[in-house]
Amino acid sequence: MSIDTPWASQVSIILGQRSFKITLMDFLSFFALGMIIFVILVLAYGMIAIHDIPFHVAKKRNHPHQDAIHTAGWVSLFTLHAIWPFLFCDNANHSHGGWSGD
Repeated sequence: MSIDTPWASQVSIILGQRSFKITLMDFLSFFALGMIIFVILVLAYGMIAIHDIPFHVAKKRNHPHQDAIHTAGWVSLFTLHAIWPFLFCDNANHSHGGWSGD
């Protein structure tokens, strides 16, 4: 079955003894696959970067439990963000003297 449309033009690639014909649609398929992989990698990096925000806030404010907050951020990453809001609450209250407000 042949397609006689302008976007179905073929490019011949010669690699050693083999010859491959790549159409524009093949290129677009590989481009789409590359974009999907790129987006997945950016989202994965974004998730990890977001979970380090409480640690960076604790480090900036010289929180006494910086290591625990960093570990809790990673635990929250693997527990579907269950304890992540509490990390922000702890950081926010520490800058004002803790829960007592002193």
